[in-house]
Amino acid sequence: MIPPGVTDGELRALLRLRCLPGLGDRRLARLLTQQGSAEKVLGMSAERLGADVPPHQGRAVAVRVERALRLIELQPLELLAVHWPGYPVELQELPDPPVLLFARGDGALIGKTSVAVVGTRRPTEYGIGVTEQLVGGLARAGIVVWSGLARGIDSVAHRTALAAGGATVAVLGSGIDVPYPREHAGLLEEIAEGGLVLSEFLPGEPPLPHHFPQRNRILARLAHGVLVVEARPDGGALITAEAGSASRPIMAVPGPIGRLTSIGPNRLIQDGAKLVLEVADVLEELGGPLNAAAARGRPSARRHWQRVDHGPGGRCDPAQLPLGGERLPPRPRPRTPARRAIEVPGPAGAVLAALGTGEALHVDDIAARCGGGTGETLAHLLELEVAGLAEHTGGKRYRLTPRPDRNRHRLPALDPADDPPPGEASGN
Repeated sequence: MIPPGVTDGELRALLRLRCLPGLGDRRLARLLTQQGSAEKVLGMSAERLGADVPPHQGRAVAVRVERALRLIELQPLELLAVHWPGYPVELQELPDPPVLLFARGDGALIGKTSVAVVGTRRPTEYGIGVTEQLVGGLARAGIVVWSGLARGIDSVAHRTALAAGGATVAVLGSGIDVPYPREHAGLLEEIAEGGLVLSEFLPGEPPLPHHFPQRNRILARLAHGVLVVEARPDGGALITAEAGSASRPIMAVPGPIGRLTSIGPNRLIQDGAKLVLEVADVLEELGGPLNAAAARGRPSARRHWQRVDHGPGGRCDPAQLPLGGERLPPRPRPRTPARRAIEVPGPAGAVLAALGTGEALHVDDIAARCGGGTGETLAHLLELEVAGLAEHTGGKRYRLTPRPDRNRHRLPALDPADDPPPGEASGN
């Protein structure tokens, strides 16, 4: 799909320009802005273009253009060009913006509250577990999770977001019809159906090594923050963090000293990145730099950014804590669970009661017990999770959080204005 008013000739000219060797994004974007159309730019001399196309390459360029046109016809692709309406402003600010973006899926996810989750292709069990815990909580809070579809942390982030009923965006280092690695072809289709897939490379382009640092600038600019989980000091995750460091908050999960994949995030923290220990740390960091449009797009997420006066000693009463606001003080770790003193009114109380004796239950079973819908139940489970009364054990299963009898917790009444609009509740 292309914007109204863009002719077939303009589209063909743009695709052809994108194929010309020697004509990089920086110069092509400038020429398109100056001339106003791809057809005018294509009509310029090779000397003015700064590109050299040997005669034997003319046929190869034509084949690539026709392949792209066929894919645009066969699949519901959306095209975004740097000089067309609707192109992301954040990318226009780059010195070398991607001239053309191919999008497959829900293009409305661009601009929504989001975080890019990046890390090593060879994660440890610790890194996998941390990613599942953090991404699961973020997805259930309505945060769009971006990553690069690579092995390791990237794929864990995508799968966890989808499993939690959230939205995820994959930015490829190959053509939009070329899954890489190949074993992620099924995951790519899942993301296209439940999220968004983006690529600046023409259909059929292979995953060349220099493509990946190039695509990282899109991740870093279109997501509202970058979260690094396990990264080698020379890894691509740090390139992504560096690409976004000037305009986006950088966050990192600390790792054990002496482990190679801990060096990257630990050094980022040493250099001033936000240290992340729980979901609330990420939500807190996203609260500042988000633009008003993103916040309006997800009103239910605003409650995660409310600040609380912790009073003397920096501690707060959980009963006075807005849901998803600043993180709870350290919780005691009792040896035996306690059930009697938890008092929660309203629908959230029914969900809490449905959790029963402490056994981890699937969200569908919890919804059946309390008589609510899955999306509504997930929303209340998130409230209970943030308040420290329930915990997610993976696979959409929840259980009560063990607590001493003497602790009593209640959830504050929410302003109806903070409720998700119809169709935007988690899990729908």
